[in-house]
Amino acid sequence: MKAEPHEIERRLKDNDLQGIKFGSTEELINDLAEHFNCTGRLIYTRLRSMGLDARKIRSKPYSLDAEKVHEVYNLGDFTPIQYEIPYRSVDSLDAKLPAFEGGNSFVLCIGDFQAGALRTAEGYNPTPIKQLELYIEGIKAQLLEKFVYKDVSGLDLFVLSLGDIVDGEHIYIGQDVIPVWQQLQETVRIIYDLLQFLEAFGFRNIFYHGVAGNHGRQPSPFVDEGTNWDTQVSYTLKQIYDTHKKHIPDLNVHINYTIDRFQKVEIDGYNFMIHHGDFLKGGLKIEKIEEAINMWKLDHFDDADAWVIGHWHSTRFGKTFNTQYLVNGSLYSSPYEALKLRKKGNLAFVLFRTGERQAISDIHILDVEHCKMEKGHFTPTKYQKV
Repeated sequence: MKAEPHEIERRLKDNDLQGIKFGSTEELINDLAEHFNCTGRLIYTRLRSMGLDARKIRSKPYSLDAEKVHEVYNLGDFTPIQYEIPYRSVDSLDAKLPAFEGGNSFVLCIGDFQAGALRTAEGYNPTPIKQLELYIEGIKAQLLEKFVYKDVSGLDLFVLSLGDIVDGEHIYIGQDVIPVWQQLQETVRIIYDLLQFLEAFGFRNIFYHGVAGNHGRQPSPFVDEGTNWDTQVSYTLKQIYDTHKKHIPDLNVHINYTIDRFQKVEIDGYNFMIHHGDFLKGGLKIEKIEEAINMWKLDHFDDADAWVIGHWHSTRFGKTFNTQYLVNGSLYSSPYEALKLRKKGNLAFVLFRTGERQAISDIHILDVEHCKMEKGHFTPTKYQKV
């Protein structure tokens, strides 16, 4: 039986779309037309009248709101992750917890969320923020295993945010993303939640250092070069914590950021250069890394003890001319890597400590793919030690 136009619109608004598949624009129109036993033109007209133009799914300037997709197409709810061991503050425990040996700081590298990207190596993902949250839960599960039964009250934690927190917009041809305003809102919320999670372990101080990535830039000759969405994320986090400190003077979370792609950070007497990593051309070949680092040492930072970069979605560690380097992983499975480079990056972040004789020591890979997912719960396997 054919549905009347007003009935189609009512059922679309009431989310009465059970059985509808989600695919390309043409597939979506055809599936809806078959479901309602009407013409594709009528479906197209009704979607437009509701502000849900199907072309937005593939349109470059008019990206589709992922939450609206989730709601309208009845994709169902994600099962929230529950921890088997609740995280806690050291002060909340009566028992004396064992401390880590030495007073060296911990360093957590994050970045390359590319939050909001709808195209992945596994195909089209209409709810990228939910996927990112799932990956973050995997990272938290491994941090939980590392710190939950240890006294870290005498240690500092540095969080190095290496850029490409957002996927941005108009960065490359055919880019499909949720709106940038939503990318900003969600990434600020996710990182703020991660910092609160880390606060609960009771570190003496948490220092957050953020640099800008290439996906956060605005590719226009009419925009200031310093304009970058990653910088805006770090700025917003700083505003949040600066406001908190007005009411909680001894709050121990400190946000630092720069409008540049690089930042110099001193940790336990070692000089770290953190950079998004897009200065490195030609991939992660050893000779390319050595060439790029030596060029930058001459131009910007000749006394660096270590370099920490992102951008390449693959973990690497090494040393060149007495300077250590570390490349962080990512939380985004890039279709470019899978199709163009014929490889898959690490869905992983890196955690390390400074050492007695070198800047980077005791390296652990927090790999999401090494977390088992069972009945909505993450069970971390033994984290990798390098």
